[in-house]
Amino acid sequence: MKISALIGQAFTAIFANKVRSFLTVLGIVIGIGSVIALISLGDSVSNTIGENFSSLGSAMITVNSKAVKENTETIDEGADQNGDSGIMTMGRDHGEENGMRAMFMGVISDPTLTEQDYNGIKGLGEDKVTTVSPEISKTSDVVYNDLNKSLTVTGVDVAYFEIEGYEVAEGVLFSNEDIESKSKVVVLASQSCNDLFGSENAIDEVITIDEEKYQVIGVLSEKKESQFINPNEAILLPYPSALESFDQEMFTTISVEAANEEIVSSVCSEIETLLLANHEIVDAGDADFTIISSQDILDMQESTMTILTGVFAAIAGISLVVGGIGIMNIMLVSVTERTKEIGLRKAVGAKTYHILMQFLTESVILTLIGGLVGIGVGYLISTIAARMISITTVLSLDAVVLAVSISGAVGIVFGLYPAWKAARLDPVDALRYE
Repeated sequence: MKISALIGQAFTAIFANKVRSFLTVLGIVIGIGSVIALISLGDSVSNTIGENFSSLGSAMITVNSKAVKENTETIDEGADQNGDSGIMTMGRDHGEENGMRAMFMGVISDPTLTEQDYNGIKGLGEDKVTTVSPEISKTSDVVYNDLNKSLTVTGVDVAYFEIEGYEVAEGVLFSNEDIESKSKVVVLASQSCNDLFGSENAIDEVITIDEEKYQVIGVLSEKKESQFINPNEAILLPYPSALESFDQEMFTTISVEAANEEIVSSVCSEIETLLLANHEIVDAGDADFTIISSQDILDMQESTMTILTGVFAAIAGISLVVGGIGIMNIMLVSVTERTKEIGLRKAVGAKTYHILMQFLTESVILTLIGGLVGIGVGYLISTIAARMISITTVLSLDAVVLAVSISGAVGIVFGLYPAWKAARLDPVDALRYE
């Protein structure tokens, strides 16, 4: 029997019972649509996060403070113990998670990084590190005229602007001379400037940060926001001025840019060895700092997204099993209804193989139709969800091929038994069937 004839007969049988065929296909549409939506959304999130990290640079390394305490404390408890300092404490058991939160959620440990650490990292040489900047952050009362806002203020080195890719929109950035002289100057990111000054000119105006007066010398150009932080909320001071105003002697973070991607791992190892020696720590497990590269975080994110996508896809696969059972049920009903037809076909010479292929083709076509419609439905759902969280939708060819393959496989697996049952019917008994 020709393939074209098989397909023609299959479509004839399918359209002879439109409502039943639609309900049969619906289970496959839901299953495939769920799988496509989850895979597409997972790929979209991964792609967006990858783009955000690429804007930071894949050679970035961040050294974060990590408070070492006998008992792990909650973030809220740490905040309470530090009073109004704006510096929150987490226990040593948080490990790498501590560093992640410090980078992206504004939650930081007690400062543990020293100027000796900062100078030591700079001393590794330009063949290993190109830019280094310490950071000390605090939530402070920022006052301009009658406006009083609680904002995060960060003390940094001149290199920080290069590391973060900031560009000046108005005025100037502070200089190495400002660092050395502990100048009371401040550079505002675009949103911080708007929050404090609105449409007014901010350059040369004076603001008060924790009762210390600072002159605004520059405003930064607006930067694209990432999924983790808003760089346009920054208020940046020379780090010696910040240490003095915050009454601190240590840094919360040291940002480092390695000379190239290939040596990031070795530079991380050298920084760890250097800081362990500076802090007189023998066991690296007792370190009061964490070192995280942007590639480490990207790998962790990709691993997490892969696991989540796999779990949700497996859950969505239950819908496919249910849809497959529906296919089997409908095909068994179809075999019963068409028993006389099967007997007649066998009586005029149709072989067991022909009957088997006829019913199997119907099953596969039903599932393939459901698969193709499911791809469209899944892509539509993922597009709507992506727009709601402001990311770009990604639908890979692999996902489409996977969906078509799965739907075809479901048709074969769940259609095989009804087709085999039809093919095994005795033609005499089939012709007698009422």
